Amino acid sequence: MYGAVLGALAGPREGCGGIVGRVKNSVAHEHRLRLLRIIGDGCGAEGCVASIKELAAAGGLTPACARSALRALVRAGLVRTVHRTYPDGGNAANAYFLTPEGTDELVRGRRMLE
Repeated sequence: MYGAVLGALAGPREGCGGIVGRVKNSVAHEHRLRLLRIIGDGCGAEGCVASIKELAAAGGLTPACARSALRALVRAGLVRTVHRTYPDGGNAANAYFLTPEGTDELVRGRRMLE
């Protein structure tokens, strides 16, 4: 729908018959596109620095849905994650960057919505 790469992320439809499977895949696709937009709009020189909770809130998603969508985007090569730590060794919010493929997919997705 929004592009070949995001469409391919829907995965196999085994066990998801008929309209229910299509609706599930459509919703998951929309979640991925929302996160792609948030990361694309929030990217500066240091990337889009945000926790899963912050990404979820910005996209109107639950943290579990945001985490799942983010994993799919990283697996597809559309988003790159940089793990960050505090000087004392504690975990800081990750930085997320769109890859060139992610930027292309975001542009295609925005055009489809116009």
